[in-house]
Amino acid sequence: MVNKSTLNDLKKQLFVIGLLAPAVTFAECSIESKIATKSSEPINIEETRKYKTALVPTEQDTHSCFVSFEVKYADQWYPVYGEQEWDGTISATTACGMAKQQALKSFIHKHGEQLVTLNEDMTCADGENVKHYKLKQVGAVMPINKLRGDPDHTRAFIYNGTPCYWVKDVEWSQEKLNSFNGIACQVEGDQFVLVDKF
Repeated sequence: MVNKSTLNDLKKQLFVIGLLAPAVTFAECSIESKIATKSSEPINIEETRKYKTALVPTEQDTHSCFVSFEVKYADQWYPVYGEQEWDGTISATTACGMAKQQALKSFIHKHGEQLVTLNEDMTCADGENVKHYKLKQVGAVMPINKLRGDPDHTRAFIYNGTPCYWVKDVEWSQEKLNSFNGIACQVEGDQFVLVDKF
């Protein structure tokens, strides 16, 4: 049976330990996401046909030019449409030319292959210390000090005559910090390329 004074002494000791333990603080972090798209190759529109134009007055005392035509792409015909509203300061021919360009841009955007990339960077500030966590992709070239070496494999090894290092680092991806292992090889001076990530 535990004595009441021993229990009170134990509670006091735990309370004092709780007061002396360092406080846990969390760093303030901000995340920046950048989405970029680009066409992998230009679309070759072979020819156009059945070009139609309609000039229509609007309710706001402006005019609208509607165009419709067909474009041939990869041996197939596609209908396209465009519209341009203008206030009369430019000619109808110019406005309809702008509508045609909008129709072509829309077609290219819809039918062209798009390469979409997402880059996310996280910056955390804990007092005066600031850390940047970037998505480190295979093929990225960076100074070696931007990568954290693997503490279990600290020595360089030679691959195809180039010094390489094992990497054990963290990055911000998919809305969380993830650790990864990898290999970085020297390109020139202090610049290394991340050749593998696992």
